[in-house]
Amino acid sequence: MFRTRVAKALLIPAMVVPTTVGTLAFASASGAAVKPASATAKCTVLSGNYQSTANLSNCNNTTVTGGSGSFPADGLSETSGTVTLTWANDLTSVINYNATLETNPACGKGKKYIYVILKGNVADGGTNTGIPVGDKVSADICFNSKNGNLALLTGKKFKV
Repeated sequence: MFRTRVAKALLIPAMVVPTTVGTLAFASASGAAVKPASATAKCTVLSGNYQSTANLSNCNNTTVTGGSGSFPADGLSETSGTVTLTWANDLTSVINYNATLETNPACGKGKKYIYVILKGNVADGGTNTGIPVGDKVSADICFNSKNGNLALLTGKKFKV
């Protein structure tokens, strides 16, 4: 019951694909399968609340990201879906995601702490050509179901 309630309220954190990343394959002009590109940007800080905005900061590749970004965290209210990430340079990346909810003691002790594994890819529709369609997206997110706060698992990055 608790997980169902949290899953309906959050079903995120973290942001990413209608199919699992492990099964994604893209075809090249020759028809050969091509792996999606590796992450173009990595952010080391995620903050915010699932009822409002999730903020990414300390992002590398500032030419592409402007150094930070944000997305509506309430857009992550399903186990899979799409969110639009707006970077500090006013460019956008559309993210298709799948989210898996688990427990992880590193997020905190007690039932209020939920570990969200976010996986996905960059989809068509964004304005940020520096982050190509097909790039992988991943994040290991800790969600506090009591206050709604979001953070990255210690030592992990939000990768786009």
